Amino acid sequence: MDAGPGTDLGAFGWFIGIWVTMMAAMMLPSAVPTVVMFSGLRRGAPAWAFVAGYLLAWTTVGLAARVRGACKSSHRVVAPISAVLSSL
Repeated sequence: MDAGPGTDLGAFGWFIGIWVTMMAAMMLPSAVPTVVMFSGLRRGAPAWAFVAGYLLAWTTVGLAARVRGACKSSHRVVAPISAVLSSL
């Protein structure tokens, strides 16, 4: 995998596993203050409910991006870089 634009995203299960891992490692730590505030404002509200909703929302965004990427890759036309730069 070359990790460039248009790179194959792999199998569905692989994509979801990597996407959720990325969210847990990179996005969830920055959401911790919001989780703490949510738990403080809503007494008795479990923090896991907020975290589950957060992960579900972003997983849905990831799925939409994957579907869009799969549709685009099946109709992709690669233009030479000179053509792209000359159109700017």
